[in-house]
Amino acid sequence: MIDMAPFVNREHAAHLLCEKIRNENIEADLIMALPRGGVPVGNIMAMKMKIPLRLILIRKIGHPNNPEYAIGAVSETDVVMNDASHYGTEYLKKEIVKERKRIVEMQKIFNHQYQNQDISGKRILLTDDGIATGTCMELALKELKENGASSVKIAVPVCPYNTYQKLIKKSDGMICILVAQNFLGIGSYYDDFRQLTDEMVISILDKKKLPEQVA
Repeated sequence: MIDMAPFVNREHAAHLLCEKIRNENIEADLIMALPRGGVPVGNIMAMKMKIPLRLILIRKIGHPNNPEYAIGAVSETDVVMNDASHYGTEYLKKEIVKERKRIVEMQKIFNHQYQNQDISGKRILLTDDGIATGTCMELALKELKENGASSVKIAVPVCPYNTYQKLIKKSDGMICILVAQNFLGIGSYYDDFRQLTDEMVISILDKKKLPEQVA
């Protein structure tokens, strides 16, 4: 563990991100957040920047022996894998079906996912509460670019050095408070990294006072 976590909680991390975005004079038309952890971060960013918030529904495919470690990611229509030859075909098929079912559930309960017309020609800040392998971010970048975003910059509190080097080449830029040489896991950088429930996410989205229309 690190001696002192740099972030009190996700909201604190979001305020620090906003300061960095302001200091670097970065402008955007839309905040795109990965639920669940990215929602409280994206919500504050959107309020501070006075731009809309939308969700991009990406689910990780966990390692069979360590579900928290992403070996791939899935959206409603696409899949990204990290060297799938190491994992059984039946396991991957089962996980893809399971995670796509979860995406359909999230569409119904969160009801803030983006539509293609939201992002066409728009400058997007893509956020989460942190990045580990970067697989979900990689798929999110791919999807947003393919659906017409003019630029997609990643804005996150913490990211491992190797993942940062990979994603900065695939994105239009990255805003990251802490690029960790010896990454310890996202939760290690927070005092409060409690698991968010669907109900917590719904509460954040219901209470938000943000522009609904994407200019």
